[in-house]
Amino acid sequence: MENNGMNSCAANGYKYIEKLTDKENGPLMVRNNKTQKFWVQKEYPGFLVDSLETLKKIEHKNLPKIEEIIVSGDKVFLYEEYIHGKTLSEIIYASDSMTGEEILRLSQNILAALAALHKEGLIHRDIKPSNIMLTNDQTVKLIDFDAVRRISGDKENDTIQLGTVGFAAPEQFGFAESDARSDIYSLGVVMNICSTRDYPKNRLTEDPLIQSIVIQATKMDPKDRYQQVSEMEAAVDAHLSRAAVEGHGEPYSATQLEEELREQAAEAELFEEEELAFAKDRKWKREFSLVSIIRGIFRAFQYIPGFRTRQIWKMFLAIVGYAFLFMIMTSSSSYEDTFEKRIRWAIDCLFIFVLPLLLYANFLDFHKHISLLNSNSVVKKFFGYVFLTIVWFVLAIVYTLYLRGT
Repeated sequence: MENNGMNSCAANGYKYIEKLTDKENGPLMVRNNKTQKFWVQKEYPGFLVDSLETLKKIEHKNLPKIEEIIVSGDKVFLYEEYIHGKTLSEIIYASDSMTGEEILRLSQNILAALAALHKEGLIHRDIKPSNIMLTNDQTVKLIDFDAVRRISGDKENDTIQLGTVGFAAPEQFGFAESDARSDIYSLGVVMNICSTRDYPKNRLTEDPLIQSIVIQATKMDPKDRYQQVSEMEAAVDAHLSRAAVEGHGEPYSATQLEEELREQAAEAELFEEEELAFAKDRKWKREFSLVSIIRGIFRAFQYIPGFRTRQIWKMFLAIVGYAFLFMIMTSSSSYEDTFEKRIRWAIDCLFIFVLPLLLYANFLDFHKHISLLNSNSVVKKFFGYVFLTIVWFVLAIVYTLYLRGT
């Protein structure tokens, strides 16, 4: 499936650069063959083409720019701007909880994006911290439209039920048809997460600036929520004005969100986690979980050469190769007559077999940090591998002459 996505790049006039996530059919970084500009290719099912075409027409600072939409059979390939920045998940994870004022200003931006979508009859249906980004130029953007749909108003429930558990409104799971109030519900949950790092049903925020907004936005019955984005915007503006009077004595400028979140984004540079792990409570955090350990082991496989692409034939060859390498290291060391010599043989094998494997197989994706290896030029890549060979020989020589001993 991964190759299908890569092949579509060439067919659509783009050059594949790299995968951006480990998800099957996940987004790819590509470069337009004509303009040489970088874009993100996303694959969607064919039934979303009308909604995506509508989305392409919307130009808004809080939404990603869509360059092109190409329909190929039952698939739709969308090319949107590559956003440099951090997700709200990373920002929350890397810092203390945000203040009520920061959350309100963040919400203003998300509500502005939602207003643009709802005006064209579209709802997002998957608002969560990992789908909200703060760019390097401090612009808040709402991303990822896998669950987008057009508001109908004449259905008992959604034909296709999508959304993230915990953030999706109850009606998104078959109770009723989702509409603008569904996005409002999700934003209310996000606001609570920013304040408490937990869902409102588990721990409602006690911040007086946002508590009442979160409560109304996350009502179970859509009729009890804000009915339109404009109503929630009015509430957010009113609470910001109250904060200005009580706390600062003057209205907040639109640039204050950028200034205060810039510090949070800087702290987030220390963390590279793609998703925010939410703990139910402190007891849960301390609890020994066999499931989490097994899940962690499987996630670790994405860093092992041969297992990262999850292609069966590559994993088979990797298993055979690693088994052969293990046999060499263990069987040969058994002929040594002392423990020290066996250890030395094991280290020799690390330099002879394991080190070149890690260097050439792009362990931990370190090639992207070396300009020669990250280049699209075959000649530059060749010299990049020559450089790796030199590094290997130098390390081997240093080990042999100065560290190995007799």
